[in-house]
Amino acid sequence: MTNEDLNAAQPWDHVLNKDRQSDYGFSVGGPVRIPKVYNGKNRTFFFFNLEGYTTSATSILTESVPTAAYRQGDFGCALYATSTNCTGATVSLKDPTSGYSYLENQIFDPASTYTDSTGRLVRTPFPNNVIPMNRMDPVALKIQAFIPAPVNSQTTQNFDPTLLTPTKQQILSLKLDQTLEQIRR
Repeated sequence: MTNEDLNAAQPWDHVLNKDRQSDYGFSVGGPVRIPKVYNGKNRTFFFFNLEGYTTSATSILTESVPTAAYRQGDFGCALYATSTNCTGATVSLKDPTSGYSYLENQIFDPASTYTDSTGRLVRTPFPNNVIPMNRMDPVALKIQAFIPAPVNSQTTQNFDPTLLTPTKQQILSLKLDQTLEQIRR
């Protein structure tokens, strides 16, 4: 028997998932006796077993799904420290080998690759960190339609699916043994 009362809550969001399990059963066995019909003492034996298992679990998870803007190719909010409202500072990074500066989470156009004066391959970033819709793969867009919509305005931790996983299982077993020849002593 399991119950969620003594379980730990999820880290960070402190959600206590429902988790109940019961594993029960019994077994019985002995000689087969049918009064006034058959006495199987020392000849015919039976063994019966029943095992049952039930669960009732609910998992509440916090996941990240693409926002409406991200689904349209607009990753402008990803450039800012506070991406929920697209404000705050941007983080500037510098490539140690080339010396080029770029913003954290900046998206570069793969079709704009060129060779600079030092012989390195370089790409230019998409303006405002927006990928044009005509450059997005139509198959990926159709697959993306199967991803659920976010439940809040955050760019991460914006989806809380509740997963119900009930299970009920019963296992029955019956065994009959027959001694074909009586043992003589």
